[in-house]
Amino acid sequence: MPDCILQIKDEVNVKILNLDLNTRKLLTNKFKYEIPGARYLPAVRLGRWDGKVSYFQLSGSTYINLLPEIIPILEKITTTLTYKICVNTVLSLSLRLSQQLLSTHILGQKGIQQPVLLLIYEIIKLKSLIVFLAILNVYKK
Repeated sequence: MPDCILQIKDEVNVKILNLDLNTRKLLTNKFKYEIPGARYLPAVRLGRWDGKVSYFQLSGSTYINLLPEIIPILEKITTTLTYKICVNTVLSLSLRLSQQLLSTHILGQKGIQQPVLLLIYEIIKLKSLIVFLAILNVYKK
């Protein structure tokens, strides 16, 4: 198998390139789950949907939080797993802008410089960004 390329599209989505078809089918079946009670839905009864949700697509698209489970499976399949990480330039630019925004000060209402006060949803986003950067550092070779 050639080198796997982990193409990180944004903070959530990642695409794994250069996987052979058998590996992609294995990962697709591994991360496909049946929804309880889906057999009673009209779409399943009419045969339009199988009642399962898949978190790994056959094209190689998946979510970043599944990488800790995907990488060991790929390591079991091949003896020498090498992969490259490609980060979208827009994503890296937005990460640099967020870092600059957090490191600077803004003017308050009376013109006094105050540190940036983060709201609850901003703190949650910042924590997810830290987890994302930690994943990048762990899987970078």
